[in-house]
Amino acid sequence: MTQLANFVWTDWIPFASAILVALITSVFALRQQRLSAMAQRELETQKVEAARREAEITEERAETTRFRQSQVMPFLEKLDESLTKSFAVVQIPEYFPELVAYVPPIERFVDETVSEWLTAMEMMSEHRMQLLLATDPERIQTVVSLLTEFVAKTQEILTTRHKFWYKNATSKELRDIQKNYVRTGYRLMMEIKDAVVRPYRPDTLLPDTVKDDIARELAISFEKGGVVSVPSGGVADFSWVAIWQIDTRAEWQKFEQVLAKCTVDEFEAALKELAVRFADNKEIVDSHLMGFEPGDERVIHCLSAKLPSQERLRQFNSVDLPAYRCEFAMLWSSHRSPIEFSTGLRTTSEGIKSTTADRPIPGELRSTP
Repeated sequence: MTQLANFVWTDWIPFASAILVALITSVFALRQQRLSAMAQRELETQKVEAARREAEITEERAETTRFRQSQVMPFLEKLDESLTKSFAVVQIPEYFPELVAYVPPIERFVDETVSEWLTAMEMMSEHRMQLLLATDPERIQTVVSLLTEFVAKTQEILTTRHKFWYKNATSKELRDIQKNYVRTGYRLMMEIKDAVVRPYRPDTLLPDTVKDDIARELAISFEKGGVVSVPSGGVADFSWVAIWQIDTRAEWQKFEQVLAKCTVDEFEAALKELAVRFADNKEIVDSHLMGFEPGDERVIHCLSAKLPSQERLRQFNSVDLPAYRCEFAMLWSSHRSPIEFSTGLRTTSEGIKSTTADRPIPGELRSTP
């Protein structure tokens, strides 16, 4: 009996061991599967969290970029306006200095463009702080250097323009300086774009010495630039000016006399008679007639009339002038039409704006062919 029991127990030991091993293996496999599932769920959760966080970071960066762009856009708009208005500042015919000594309204007329240009520069400087606060610290030195260089070129234009009126500089020299001014302005635009679009790093700090240099550079440049005030175009002047350019080439005069039905002498006599009529008109404060030959086979005649008020100048343009055009038709024939402009009609209580739609730009003055 004892032997039989020993035999049975001996036979069941391998079977029980196999079952136990299989059971342990199954439990371990189940546990491993469970751990793997938990790890997979944890990984998926981390992926979702990472994607959410990445989306938040992307949106935060986009929001920061949009905010910085909104801060610099007012500056860039005025910068673009100052570049556009600078072209009219330097478009001055070479013969204007010859006329301005006798017809001061010409200079005041041209100075209106300076007033508009410097006003745009002044508005640009008012947004300077927004630009500096929104600029990436790593690019601020480049932006400030270009900004101060840009403002310094403003003074170069004003200085050369002053020399031009006294015949110490040519219009080409003036326009070359303005080209550098525009080139620097567009370069500044591109630097601001790079500084604003790139990811912002608020943890980037500038050394104190760099901050001092930037502050000193800004202060000196804007102080010398003179963009805080508008010194030009402030004198009240209500004048009408007409400029005739007569081609003196003999072959052209023969052709023009047939078309205009009057000789140059008859034309000049009519012009002198109109000047006398202006001088006798008690509602005209002052009038001038002058002429000269610039040396390029042309004769320049300039006639001006100064009125006492803006309203009287408007009336002169709308009532008196049409009557003079009819009476002195040869002076306004299609073959010898003058270039006309008025001063004192652009500045109003609402700000600087044009009130004459057909007002010519000085750079568009052309000779009669």
